[in-house]
Amino acid sequence: MLTWRRTFNKSHQYSAYGLRPPDVPDGPPLCFALYSTHRGYAMTLFKPDSGDQSDAYRNLRDADWNAPLRAFAEQLWEKFGAHAEPAFIDELSRAFHQRFWEMYVGCGLLNVGLIPEPKPPAGPDFKIQTDRVIWIEATVPMAGTGADAVPDFASGEAQKVPVEKILLRLRGAIEDKHRKYLGYLEKGIASPDDCFVIAVNGGLIPHSILESDPPRIVSALFPLGERFVTIDRNTVEVIDAGFRYRGQVTKHSGSEVPTTLFTSDDYRYISAVLYSNSDAGNHPPAVSNVGSDFIVIYNPFARNPIPGGVLPSGREYVVENEHLVCRTAEAQRVV
Repeated sequence: MLTWRRTFNKSHQYSAYGLRPPDVPDGPPLCFALYSTHRGYAMTLFKPDSGDQSDAYRNLRDADWNAPLRAFAEQLWEKFGAHAEPAFIDELSRAFHQRFWEMYVGCGLLNVGLIPEPKPPAGPDFKIQTDRVIWIEATVPMAGTGADAVPDFASGEAQKVPVEKILLRLRGAIEDKHRKYLGYLEKGIASPDDCFVIAVNGGLIPHSILESDPPRIVSALFPLGERFVTIDRNTVEVIDAGFRYRGQVTKHSGSEVPTTLFTSDDYRYISAVLYSNSDAGNHPPAVSNVGSDFIVIYNPFARNPIPGGVLPSGREYVVENEHLVCRTAEAQRVV
């Protein structure tokens, strides 16, 4: 059974559904959100226009050439909507990238059978119940401002990828969410025995799509610098290869930001970091594939570790026998 929910809209525009239902009296202009009494949430992800909606939200909703992307977003909502908070669509229209990433992560979790549970209003974005509670906090760092901001692409020019500036953005996002989680612990929202995952999306950081191997998110957590190869000049054989040590990146002010979070127990409450560059315009072809693009890095010093294979991922990074190992469904290799 379908029902109409009546809501006033500041722009006084009718929704895309068109006509006023016959049982609604004449009066001020209305917009209508089509709801299903069986599903209990809005059947469409997109609202009529209003003055506080983001450009990204409007472009995805209105541009004809975005029809395939819009359809994909609606398919995400079809899967995730029943698990979203009541204000989710309103928030999506204003903070599009942040809420889209939250929905995207939610679909990745659902694809591997991890069902988000109702959570406290002031808690992290997701609460998952396995043999213990897993809290997940989603974040979308941006380019930043000031001297440490990641510069945008310059069309027609050869550019060096600003690796350290990107690392600063990733590192800052992780630090913010770690600090926030410590607050949840102090308030009793989360327990010291719960697992905690930070889900980072790099899609809004310029140049981040030009990824390295290992991905830069790994270098934000472990002191992996530039790759090097040493060749014997006489035999032309490779005699050594690896990564230079980079234990910190330096801000414009001269202050140093460590990239060694997963090399001690200082960040023991972070069980893992989940990462992807996917966004509304760049993603796997089907909703069922969401999560295959996730990179999960496990903290070897975690107070509450999560076993490998629990979280959705296409690649996992774990420490085994003092070596950083990359695992995929097909193989594993030492980094």
